[in-house]
This record gives sequence, C-alpha cells and structure tokens, in this order.
Amino acid sequence: MPSIIQFIKSQFLPGECFLCKKSADISLSLCQSCISDLAENSCCCSLCANPLNSSVEYLLDDSPLLCGKCQKHKSSFDQVFSPFLYQEDMVKLIYQFKYGGKLYMGKTLAELFLQQVLQKYKLNNNISFPELI
Repeated sequence: MPSIIQFIKSQFLPGECFLCKKSADISLSLCQSCISDLAENSCCCSLCANPLNSSVEYLLDDSPLLCGKCQKHKSSFDQVFSPFLYQEDMVKLIYQFKYGGKLYMGKTLAELFLQQVLQKYKLNNNISFPELI
C-alpha cells in the first residue's frame, strides 16, 4: 500500500522519465521526447505485423501488405497489431517490466498501446473495445 508521501509526490510533483531521467508526466513515466523517439512499426505485414522492408510500401496500392510467411501459410488469427518495433528503448521498457521489478511500466506500455489503437482506428474513448476485438 503506497504511503501518504508517495501519494502526495505522485499527485503534485512531476515525474521522472524512465529512459532519460528528465522531467516527465508521472502517469506515463516517460517524457514526450522519449515517446516520440520510440520506433513505430509503420511498414509491416498487415496480418502478423512483422516489419517489412520499407521499399515494399511503394509496390502495392491498397492491397494488404503480407510477408512471405503469411503469403505461404494460413494463420490461425485475423490480425496482429504491434505499434512499436522491438528495438532499443522499447526493449528496455519491456525488459524492466518483465524482469526488473518495474511493474508500473505495465501501465506505461498499456497507455502507449491504447494511444496507438485510438490513433490507428481513429476512435475515441467512448467505444466499447469488445466491439473492436
């Protein structure tokens, strides 16, 4: 159970960015600069979300981009959404959440994911997510 001092600090003092140690929004534990530096998975297979060579993006117009594996084999799922590449800072965040005892990073990762879902599907917070799934 958090102490009163921890509660007051979380409500009234700015947080510290987990990655660069600068001032950050305490609810995310990341500063805006570090959030914008996270590598987005913008050119990826539309089925499994594995990154594709960026030059593939220009080969097809509105056709779904599929990696070689998804072209050859039918998958057991409809679509994967992976908004960030598993590189550098994202690796640090996930590692610290899973193995470093930084369970608060789960909220940060979930918020980042939610922001990307809302942006990708151009949704507002009023939609029922079971309808989306």
